[in-house]
Amino acid sequence: MSISLTAETTAHRLSLVERMWRFCRLLGAGFAAHWMFYAIGGLYAAVAWVFVFRLPGADLFSAWKMLKLFVVAAVPAMLTSALLGLAVHRFYLVVTTIKPEQPLIEFVRIFKADIVDMRRYVIGVPMFFAVFIFMCVFEEIKTNIPIVNPYSWDETFMLWDKWLHFGQHPWEWLQPALGYPVVTFIISKFYAVWLVVMWMVWMWLAFDTKLSHLRTRFFASYMLVWMLGGSLLAIVFSSVGPCYYTNIGLSPDPYSGLMAYLNTANTVYPIEALAMQDMLWETYAGNISLVAGISAMPSMHNATALLFVLAVWPVNRTLGIALALFAFVIFIGSIHLGWHYAIDTYLAYAVTVLCWWIAGRFATWHNRRDACRRFERMLNETSGVPAAT
Repeated sequence: MSISLTAETTAHRLSLVERMWRFCRLLGAGFAAHWMFYAIGGLYAAVAWVFVFRLPGADLFSAWKMLKLFVVAAVPAMLTSALLGLAVHRFYLVVTTIKPEQPLIEFVRIFKADIVDMRRYVIGVPMFFAVFIFMCVFEEIKTNIPIVNPYSWDETFMLWDKWLHFGQHPWEWLQPALGYPVVTFIISKFYAVWLVVMWMVWMWLAFDTKLSHLRTRFFASYMLVWMLGGSLLAIVFSSVGPCYYTNIGLSPDPYSGLMAYLNTANTVYPIEALAMQDMLWETYAGNISLVAGISAMPSMHNATALLFVLAVWPVNRTLGIALALFAFVIFIGSIHLGWHYAIDTYLAYAVTVLCWWIAGRFATWHNRRDACRRFERMLNETSGVPAAT
């Protein structure tokens, strides 16, 4: 009996070692298949070092504190958002498509299969770290924008906004329809949810079970949009946005009526945007928080909201429509809550469409590389639990 148990234990250990070895081999192949994204991040960091971080007055001392805050607060939130999004999608699939006799049991089975599928981790972990490193560089660049180019475009953008919108500021056009505290409260909530939506889309595609053209295109677009829009153009057109118009010494303030209304609405319902605006300005003044850096042009909220639509539309038309409506709310919210000039969004949309087009060609080339094809073959040969489709 003991000999039999010993043999079973040895076999189990060998099986565990084999599984771990296979996982490590797949993970190594996954990093090799994603090396281009690390190269992009490295090039981004190198350019930032030469043109931003070496300038007199550039602040890099917040990097370690930001990293700790990110690990403690953002990573758990990202994982929670990803699991929530996956659970909602799988439950929707069970109820509307599979329609089993015991939907809850079938949902648990499918959800568990998704969680234990090793393919998600050997594909997702390399992309997760690539984008994590990339966004750390972005945050440092954004924090140092006024060091490179002091805020100087707000008055110009205010005038352009008024000229483009027939002599009235965009917020004035929207105020009759949106100027009710309960409406502003709802819009502010949607605006705050943007980060969760980004995490859901981001994690869904990062931890997909295959190196699809859409996945590669999304992350290539994601990096291009943040590099071109969030860094280069943000530095060239350095601006703070309507809510900080007087903070940088501009007068008269055409947004004083909007900000007065928002503060009044905040006494009726909590308007989260105002607290976030205060936090960002305090960070700009020297405090350290998870959110840092002020930049209005172009609007990255709106750029990424459009990117979500472009990524999801080919997969699920209903969800694509929902995200299109969400992008519209983000657009009007960015104006109504005092974050952006309308032209911040117009340029953001143009940058996003251009980056999506470029990334499509990049994805076609990237996924034909030998490292990607080898990784795909290894994934196809993996005997792990397949993901539900």
